[in-house]
Amino acid sequence: MQEQIADGTVSPCVDLYTDDYRKKAYLDVHATWADRNFQLQHSVLAVRHFGTDAHTAANTATAVKAILAEYSLPADNTPVTTDHGSNIVSALRSNIRLDCLCHRLHTVLETAWSETKTADPDAVEYETAISDLCRYVKQATAIQEQMPVSLKQGGDTRPWTSMYRRVHSASVGGQSGSC
Repeated sequence: MQEQIADGTVSPCVDLYTDDYRKKAYLDVHATWADRNFQLQHSVLAVRHFGTDAHTAANTATAVKAILAEYSLPADNTPVTTDHGSNIVSALRSNIRLDCLCHRLHTVLETAWSETKTADPDAVEYETAISDLCRYVKQATAIQEQMPVSLKQGGDTRPWTSMYRRVHSASVGGQSGSC
């Protein structure tokens, strides 16, 4: 990766997240670049326990800059992809920061679905019916075992993918065969 760092083709992606079970915070830094054959390459640079420090812009900036320095990536002119969290945006204010397309797409879809539910009561009823069906099947004895796929309850950190999985499992679950 040294050659790509030297020619400026490495682009890190930074994310802060909290483990759902242990409630520990982590800083995750990955790098992506295209090699001389135009093949996309990817590497994990660091996954660090963030400790008990608050997720402030200052603490985040210090941790990210330390990781970039370990790989000789200049913090000033290396484009970094992140979500749009206020702490990460503020932490990388002096860097070249790019919005993550997946996070932006998530925001668009979540906003569109929210506005659809506001404008169309049938959308709310549909979502409620799918949730109620999943809950009933999970609680009823022996129904789930007879279905070709497991019904998904939802609750992922990305509601629109959770909703898709839930609806897909309900539509496939009622048919014979598997997905």
